[in-house]
Parts: sequence; structure tokens; C-alpha cells
Amino acid sequence: MAPLTSGPSTPLGSVGLARRFGAWLHIDAAYGCGLLVSPRHRQRLAGIEQADSVTLDFHKSFFQPIGSSALVLREGTDFDSIRHYAEYLNPRAAAAQTPNQVDKSLQTTRRFDALKLWVGLRTIGASAIGTMFDRVIELAGEAQELIGVRAELCLEAPVQLSTVVFGFNHPTEPLPQHHANTLNDAIRQRLYERGQAMVAATTVQGRRLLKLTLLNPNTTVRDLEEILDLICQAGYELLAENFAKGRP
Repeated sequence: MAPLTSGPSTPLGSVGLARRFGAWLHIDAAYGCGLLVSPRHRQRLAGIEQADSVTLDFHKSFFQPIGSSALVLREGTDFDSIRHYAEYLNPRAAAAQTPNQVDKSLQTTRRFDALKLWVGLRTIGASAIGTMFDRVIELAGEAQELIGVRAELCLEAPVQLSTVVFGFNHPTEPLPQHHANTLNDAIRQRLYERGQAMVAATTVQGRRLLKLTLLNPNTTVRDLEEILDLICQAGYELLAENFAKGRP
């Protein structure tokens, strides 16, 4: 089979390869699933419906309470791979009086997590949820600009959704990477101890970095400015303390 054509930022090229080699194509949209209802960025998931399976975490970019997730299959018959018959769980179709959900999950006794999404969609609506996700993507772009004008902060990669990854270092006399790693962790600890901010972290190719994941559409640019200013303030304080003690 010839590969499907695809435009930028679409999964169609992967679909073509999967169909050619008979491979199962799974798309992890746990974080980016909010794009499905985004008025501005929906095209980023163009072709996702051709995947064999998709992971969705509604408690992320659908703004639902934690524990609201789904595995969506393109073909319902693919659930057969986890089907196991037991009379007390899933009686034969002829005897069943209600729709059987046991064959749709590895869990049998489970919470009614789908209710969270149902209530959210009924009360807020898909369009409003998409607009909220568009806003946090916009906020991440604004954070990127704020980082760009602070010489002591360095963006690790261009923002794509609503996560911003960056690091702090001396703007004119940068520390060696292993000292910079220690410094970035110390910044987080200081802000936590002072009760000023909770800043996440991650490590990319040995570089310890700071991470902001923006999932509150009510966040303001001023909020972002204050957090970045606190990071810079703590960073300079730690640099001064370490230099005063003769340590890098």
C-alpha cells in the first residue's frame, strides 16, 4: 500500500507506514487531547481518527478532575483481545439485559470516571473547553516571550502546547552544567521553602531544567512575570551566597 500523504504536524505519514507494514498505530494524546475541541489548533491532530488506538487523559487538557482517562479504539472488535467469559461477570449476549461493559476494560470493578467528563461537557461544553485550552497554549507562548527577554533564563525548546521548559544560569559567566543543575534544583527548593511557588523540573540530556505546565486559563501574564521574577531573584541570591563562600 502506498503511504498516505501528510502535511506538517499531522500523523498521516505514520498511518501510511503502519498500513504498509501491518503495524498497530497508537497515538498518545493524553496531554494533547484538548486539541480535539480547540477552535484554533484542531488541525494539529488532523488524521488522528485513522489511528488504531488513542490514549486520552481528560483530567489534563479537558480540565476534568483527576482520574478521567480513556483508551479509544477505531474498531470495536479490537476489544476482543481482552475478552474473557465468566457467567457472573458477562453473561452471554442472549441472556444479557443491559449493555456489557466488562469486555471494554481490564478493570471490572471501577469508578464511574466517565461521569466527570459527561458533566463537564454538559455544563461547560466542548467549545468552551477548547477555548480554555487555546488560552493556556497562548499563555505558554507569552511565557516564552517573557523568558526570551531575561538573559539569565534559557528556553530549552520552542513551546508547542502549554508546557515551558527552561533553565537559569549566570548571564555572563555561565556555570558548568553540573553546577547549573544543582543551582536549578536549589532555586526550586528555595521557592518551596518560602512558600512562594511550586516549580516543576525535568532532565533533558543531562541538563536539569525548570518546567511550567500551564493548565489554568485564569492565569494572567502578570502571574507569569511574578513567578519568573521569583526564579531569577532566587537564582541570583544562590549565586551570591555560593560565590561568597568560595563555591561555584
